[in-house]
Amino acid sequence: MELNGIKALYVEDNRMTARVLESRLTKRGAQVRLADSGEAGLKAIEAEHFDLLVVDYQLPGMDGLEVIQNLASRGKLPSTIMLTATGDEGIAVEAIKWGASDYLVKEGNYLDLLPAVIRQVLEQTEVLREKQLAEERLRFSESTKSALLDAMPDAIITLDPLLRIIEYRVPENHLFPRENLVGVPVREVLPMQAGIEKLDGIWALRNSQLPVTVEFWHEGPNGERRYYENRISRFWDAYLLLVIRDVTARVKA
Repeated sequence: MELNGIKALYVEDNRMTARVLESRLTKRGAQVRLADSGEAGLKAIEAEHFDLLVVDYQLPGMDGLEVIQNLASRGKLPSTIMLTATGDEGIAVEAIKWGASDYLVKEGNYLDLLPAVIRQVLEQTEVLREKQLAEERLRFSESTKSALLDAMPDAIITLDPLLRIIEYRVPENHLFPRENLVGVPVREVLPMQAGIEKLDGIWALRNSQLPVTVEFWHEGPNGERRYYENRISRFWDAYLLLVIRDVTARVKA
């Protein structure tokens, strides 16, 4: 696996081991910085950004787990692999609980295995990053949609194939007396009286040319007659979108 452009920090007090791994990762295109103690590793991360942290557990002074805990508690832990000796697997599990991506036991040919572990960790990090970005884009899209709809004076109602309300944004007025409209048949929401009977056409519109506009009026409990314009559109074949606008001012002008 090529590691072109990857910036890695390797915290290891054994200089020979550190140089061997540095050479192997550099040959794969990574930029590697070495630190010989936990404290030195923390200073390095404070000074610059790293895509990957490889940290040995057994270090002079602050051990590898303490390094991970320190970074995780401050939200600065990059993708991390802990190296442990045989018998320290419990420590490695604790490191993963604190946010480490993986661990590797320092035995046999572990230096040969480490590049594959790094590859897996970086791939998992990329998948997680893409997922987080997608979720952020979705949240942004939903919040933008909600803000736009809330700013509109129109009532917006979505109907399922059975003409039940599945989503809505409606202004507070006498045309929409119900507080919760989800699942309610649209016939029970829109007032079916003088003029509103034209909306019966909705039930036949799914097989006709859309969008269409229906005008109607409604008399509220105070006897005031208000006029509305309902634009009906189809989407996903059998679903309907109603955009109802109060046009009283225009009609009475």
